[in-house]
Amino acid sequence: MTTRKDSRGSGGATVAVGGVVEAAAGVTLAANGSFNLAVGNNYGKGPPANDGVAKPHGGSDHNAKIDDHIQSAKDKNATDVRKNQVQVDADGNRVGNNVVDAQYNDVDGVHNCYEVDHSATRSQNHVNTITKNDPKTNVWAETIPKKK
Repeated sequence: MTTRKDSRGSGGATVAVGGVVEAAAGVTLAANGSFNLAVGNNYGKGPPANDGVAKPHGGSDHNAKIDDHIQSAKDKNATDVRKNQVQVDADGNRVGNNVVDAQYNDVDGVHNCYEVDHSATRSQNHVNTITKNDPKTNVWAETIPKKK
């Protein structure tokens, strides 16, 4: 299983500044990592929802599936609809660095994320990342065959 890790989380580096070696960068990164974990890796508000209007994403078959799913969600009165934007939660707070194919809140206020992939492994990786970032979200994953 592969998941995306927050590159700001931990680690350190020794850097040379003006001939003086400093280890402060490592201390700062470790402190930032501890803070991020304490607040649940919340990155603040996400970008405004684009109502599912974005440039085509992926191949034509991939993009069509995303657009179809978005239209179906809108037909069911979904709100805060996003296409190809960073993952947010039901309140619009950014919860990760990953970009989700489609996401929205349903009429009950539950956040939903949708991913379409050509590989079952990649699909499962997306599900794992989305769920890790926001365990309360509903995740819809679809695997489609590659175009020949």
